[in-house]
Amino acid sequence: MILSQISRKLPIITVSVAIIASLSFFRKSLNILLNKVFVIPLISEFEDTIFNSLVLVLLSVSILLWLTIYGSKMFARQIGIISLGFYILMATSKFWIFYSFRFCPVLSNWDIIIIGFTVPMFLSIIKKNPILEDLPSDGFYEDLPIFKADEDSFNRKGIAKEIADKINITSNKKSFAIGILGEYGTGKTSFMNLIKTNLDTKKISVIEFNPWGVEGKSNIQQDFFDVLSSNLYRVDPKISGLVLDYSRKLARTSSTMEKILRHTGIIGSLFHESNYIDDYERINQLLESSGKKIVVIIDDLDRLYSEEVLEVLRIIRNSANFTNIFYLVAYDKSYVNRAVLTINANTGASYLDKIIQLEIPLPKRDSSDLQIQLQGYLELFLDPDDFKVFTEHILTTGFSPQYEYAYPKIFRQSRDIIKFINGFKLIYIKLKDEVFFESFFVLELLKFRFPLIYDRLYENKKDFVHEQAFATLESQFYELDTYIEDKESKISIIRKLRSENEYQDDEIKLIEGLLHHLFFGWERTKSAKNSIIHPMYFDRYFRYRIGSREISEKFFKKAFSGGLDKLKELIDNYADQNMIKETVARLFQLKALNRSEFELQVKALFYTGPLYALQQGVRNFAFDSLLNFLWDNTYNSNLKFFKQNTYDFKLLIISLFEEAPFPYLFHNEMIYHIRTDNRNFPLSEEELTDFQIQYFKKHLDNVGLSEDAVYIFYWTSEKIFEPLQDGSGKGYNRHQIKDKMAKLIVEVLSFHNPVNFLRMSIQTDLREKSLHTVNWTFLNLFSDPEELRNAVLTNTKISEEVKNEYLQFFDACKSNGFDRYTEFEFTTELKNKLMTSIHL
Repeated sequence: MILSQISRKLPIITVSVAIIASLSFFRKSLNILLNKVFVIPLISEFEDTIFNSLVLVLLSVSILLWLTIYGSKMFARQIGIISLGFYILMATSKFWIFYSFRFCPVLSNWDIIIIGFTVPMFLSIIKKNPILEDLPSDGFYEDLPIFKADEDSFNRKGIAKEIADKINITSNKKSFAIGILGEYGTGKTSFMNLIKTNLDTKKISVIEFNPWGVEGKSNIQQDFFDVLSSNLYRVDPKISGLVLDYSRKLARTSSTMEKILRHTGIIGSLFHESNYIDDYERINQLLESSGKKIVVIIDDLDRLYSEEVLEVLRIIRNSANFTNIFYLVAYDKSYVNRAVLTINANTGASYLDKIIQLEIPLPKRDSSDLQIQLQGYLELFLDPDDFKVFTEHILTTGFSPQYEYAYPKIFRQSRDIIKFINGFKLIYIKLKDEVFFESFFVLELLKFRFPLIYDRLYENKKDFVHEQAFATLESQFYELDTYIEDKESKISIIRKLRSENEYQDDEIKLIEGLLHHLFFGWERTKSAKNSIIHPMYFDRYFRYRIGSREISEKFFKKAFSGGLDKLKELIDNYADQNMIKETVARLFQLKALNRSEFELQVKALFYTGPLYALQQGVRNFAFDSLLNFLWDNTYNSNLKFFKQNTYDFKLLIISLFEEAPFPYLFHNEMIYHIRTDNRNFPLSEEELTDFQIQYFKKHLDNVGLSEDAVYIFYWTSEKIFEPLQDGSGKGYNRHQIKDKMAKLIVEVLSFHNPVNFLRMSIQTDLREKSLHTVNWTFLNLFSDPEELRNAVLTNTKISEEVKNEYLQFFDACKSNGFDRYTEFEFTTELKNKLMTSIHL
């Protein structure tokens, strides 16, 4: 591609080098010549006044505008190079003295003039796609042919000019038909327009005949000669009349054009009773003597029915085989050959060879031409960040043939580009803020080229991918289903597609490349979190909207950028819609880029946690994922935001636990998970216990010894191993309440109704629900079990019925041994299982 670009610019480079070399070589002589011919007679008497300076500026601007608007790019470059050469010649010579420009002394008057001559050259060098320059960025794009050479982004203007030049100098006794061959949508019309622009209009009349607009085979010949006659009238009215009369005799009827001309009396005298062969000879004589060539352009031949195709070919070969007429006919050769065979199965490709004297396959595009066209359209409306993703990650891999899973042939022609862009743009406007652009763009490529595969991916995604399940929603992602063959991993759906024989090998290769790009585990795709590989975002790529149970990326990012208060508003809103699970997952997906973002993310998670616990249950929260943000070790990448200042990090965590909302169950559970993990944490065991004691005391102050308070109390504990006394090394894992909490509960027990405390102390056998004992953790609060019995006996807040039943139960357990289960049937509220205000 680089070599082709250099070759295109070689002429201008060569001219530039030649001019600069010549100016340098004849420098002294040119200085003397310029001084004598130009400077002394014209400039030496220039008066440095305000008026003259304004005139100088106006002159420079006028030159600049004229070269930019009316001059061709080549002319602007040539003028610019010559002017720049002279400027360098004069500026580097001591021969000249330059006067300063009145309004800007840094510049000279000569600089102002040179600006007018050279700026258009630099503007012409700026790479633009002429076809795209005037296109609106907000509407649909039309699939229009080009008409000018500077619109030729496929570099076909050179061969088009050669064809036109040959037509300009060729004199032919019979018609000469040139076939422009190319598949549908490859640019045949544009190519013929390029030929047309290079024809000598002084010697050549161009007639465009579109048989596709004619209704039925029977009308094609009549319409053709009507168009031909009408256009030939400008060349010679006699020829026009003869052609019309000739066509009447061929068709054995008068055409509409003839009736009109007869009615006006223009050519009435030209009609006579000669046969059509005489008319044919006379037309040829008049055309030859006119010195005028006729070029008939026939487009869209490959859109006609078979019998219509043959009718057009018959006109070219027989009916209108006139002197000095050229036919430029655009068609897909395979289509025309099939059309011929449907009429006459014995006729081969030789039939077309007898009619078309020269067939010119449409010049092939450079491999990068369609990519450049696609890139040009996308640049008109994509957000800058999305366009950067396209150029860096899609263009360089997906459209690069060197990449194993590339898909460079996804577009077959420029018409494909227009169709894709119009469809893509419509959906992009709706979804650009809600999806990962790379996933979205590649999926739209799949939809454009293989719509059935696109539908199948949505409706039967298990044929394509499986879910890489993790404990938490935010960590799940899809992977392509694969199998091993010859020690290589292959995509399972590709094997299935081959067995179905619905797609050719090259198409299956494209499908494979697109699917690989969609679901390959790029780090950028995983970290984006709203990419198609994440289950919670998959559906929106196909619905073109946000589902009622989905988090809007646009609103989420806006709230996140607005700070904690705005984020809390959004969280509350989603909580009201029972979408707290999705909200937590999205918060976990965030990748903080700095300290403020990290602190905002963690604070939002701690704010959302209690809401999540209320809707989903305390223990269903992904505490381990949250703890990964907070561990105090070198593996926690978030510590870099604090520049290893662990004290600031600790202050942040303290603030998170201090701001815990009632009933504190979420934060208490968080402490339990911290305590059961072996990794370092910024807060000590004592500090964690102090927070639990604070929560417990607030419960006592607000609602007494509630079920929630007892739950907090119980999980202010640590696991200890209690060995059996037989010396076997076996034993039990028991929960032992922290000393501070143990002392506190013993102190406050007499001031509150202990029914919830007692219910929690009853331990029931997992299999035999009628067997119970007193939980060791509660007995261990006291130096002697009798102290627990006495605390219940002396408590005045508890009902006598409950007190008596618990004392009976206690005595039965003591008699049987606390380390054994005792059969006992509860009849009071002690039989009810302890239930916290939030489901655990």
